[in-house]
Amino acid sequence: CDLLEPTRHKRSVCITIGDENPFEELRQCSVVAVSYRFGEFGGSVGVIGPTRMSYEYMVALVGYVARAVGDVLVRQ
Repeated sequence: CDLLEPTRHKRSVCITIGDENPFEELRQCSVVAVSYRFGEFGGSVGVIGPTRMSYEYMVALVGYVARAVGDVLVRQ
């Protein structure tokens, strides 16, 4: 998905707010996303929400989910 492309090769959280979003439909929103990787497997986890969201909480949340997905892949 092109929406999460900026996170593809990063381990840090990517935040785009309002007009920073590449998609017209999301210019009134914010996107908080991070990628995860385990061997040949990888993907991105993100949240779309209002521009006045709790960024600190969302950064922690997407980081936690990305680590949890990585942990599940380790056990497979």
